[in-house]
Amino acid sequence: MQDFIDAQRVRAQRPTDEGGRRDYLLAGVVMCGVCGRRMDAHWVHGRPGYRCRHGYGSARPRPDDGPKPLYWREDSLMKHIADATAPPQPDSIVTATASSAELHEQHVVVLCWRDAVELHRKSS
Repeated sequence: MQDFIDAQRVRAQRPTDEGGRRDYLLAGVVMCGVCGRRMDAHWVHGRPGYRCRHGYGSARPRPDDGPKPLYWREDSLMKHIADATAPPQPDSIVTATASSAELHEQHVVVLCWRDAVELHRKSS
């Protein structure tokens, strides 16, 4: 299990063109509530975020009636997670002080909708 967590942390760091590293704290745990896909870690305007294009892109354009891309900034997601877990309840999935590593370790999925975020435990 520790090997998996360590691998996720390595995966969460992405090299930049300038040789630096970008950290995505929630890489691998953010899922789209609209289509169920894992959201892509995406750097925009100097900060990390997560997006879902619902399987559409330049090779497969979104139809006019298709869902619009979903985007969440990482800092906004972390605030929603903290708000959702404070004050902690006895049956809470995570505590108010949970780190991104604890989310990974506890197999928590961050399910994102356009205006809401939910925390769910991954089914085994």
